[in-house]
Amino acid sequence: MPDAEQITDRLQELAASAVAGRRVVIVCGVLAGATGRIEALRRNGASDVLVLALGTGTGDLPAGDDVRCVVCPGAPIRSIADEIRVWQQFVAAPPQEALDALAAFDPDCTALALCLLPVTLETYQGRDTLGGRPPAYTALEDKTLSLDLWSAAGVPHVEEIVLPVERDTLRAAAARLDQGHGTVWSADASDGMNGGADRVFWVRDDATATTAYEQLASYARCARLMPFLEGVPCSIHGIVLPDGVAALRPVELIVLRRPDSAKFVYAGISTGWDPAPTDREAMRDVARRAGAVLAERHGYRGAFGIDGVLTADGFRPHELNPRFSGGISTIGKGLPDLPLDRLHDLVLRGVDPGIPASDLEQTVVQAADAARYGSVYTLSTHVRPGRTTSVLVRRTPDGLRLTRDVDAADGELQLGPHLTGALVRYTPRAVAPGPRLAPLAPEVFALSDRLWGTALGPLAAAPAVR
Repeated sequence: MPDAEQITDRLQELAASAVAGRRVVIVCGVLAGATGRIEALRRNGASDVLVLALGTGTGDLPAGDDVRCVVCPGAPIRSIADEIRVWQQFVAAPPQEALDALAAFDPDCTALALCLLPVTLETYQGRDTLGGRPPAYTALEDKTLSLDLWSAAGVPHVEEIVLPVERDTLRAAAARLDQGHGTVWSADASDGMNGGADRVFWVRDDATATTAYEQLASYARCARLMPFLEGVPCSIHGIVLPDGVAALRPVELIVLRRPDSAKFVYAGISTGWDPAPTDREAMRDVARRAGAVLAERHGYRGAFGIDGVLTADGFRPHELNPRFSGGISTIGKGLPDLPLDRLHDLVLRGVDPGIPASDLEQTVVQAADAARYGSVYTLSTHVRPGRTTSVLVRRTPDGLRLTRDVDAADGELQLGPHLTGALVRYTPRAVAPGPRLAPLAPEVFALSDRLWGTALGPLAAAPAVR
């Protein structure tokens, strides 16, 4: 059995073999999202890089004589669903400035295209392509399909109903499903993929039912209804390899609530949180079972995530993300020597990494348990900063406070450009094993509101119930 060092070396070798000596075209949402990948490409021996993006983004931007950046502003974006639609259009029908930059950078179409967006894409403008995914994988994102997966995998789940978006039909079903905390209504994918809790509604009275119905009626043919699940929002991830499924470790999803609102606020991810050992293993078993069904029924390869809630009765799944999702990306940020993103890209394209799933699982889980990572972030449509602003903060008994003392700081709070307006992001200096990051998130956004007028308002974290 290969040890951790041998597996790390093998993954690095695979990553380098795909790009060494080649020009690379990166297609991404914002330039800041490409900075880390460019550094990895340089380590792996890539030559010049062209970055095509829709905006600049928050954080450090790509720099260097070997990098050319072209920003191609797209259509106005008001929601995550809008953003996903713009991403898809950006890769499927690139604007003229992107095509001109491509022609100048790679006239013979020999560069490697690297797509950093969760879009349907098999080849980018006739070039060898990593990233993106086939249409069959994208189709699995539809939330109305999840019940079949849970049933086929034999994992514990709650009742779900898929119904046409008709007011009386939805209200009657909700009354039956409600277990005391309301119900959750989620849009199908008839208007395209959605994520980040964008088209998901917590219905618990007439006002929230009206809001949910009116919104769903504008973009969905069907909706999935299920009971609201109280507990810790979380996810579990796996990687499907030719010989099986590598099940990873639990991840905390920071999903906040607004008083008197039907909407959730997706606000970050952390690998610091540790559920009880029995719950951890139950979640990993869900990943193995679901991954096996994805492989057998859909020929799936690569990373996937399952979002759910750790309820009083245990983990209950509610959503499949058949892609390199935010949770596994967060695991990967804590493991810079294990290029999980590039492993996913290669496996998705049919490359056999030559690493048994069980060995990869052991290596990644041990490394992820030892190196925790997390951040708190959300979007504001009330401000549109032209550049990234950063401040140091520290925790006190009275909440988060600004500090100029680098040694006393607990983390960094940033406000920067985003396609929807602004991104607010808090990155702690260290993430301790065990505690959740979600209880800190309302303090982060309250400070952002005071500093920059982001108008995120009162927010609350979900309680632990187990």
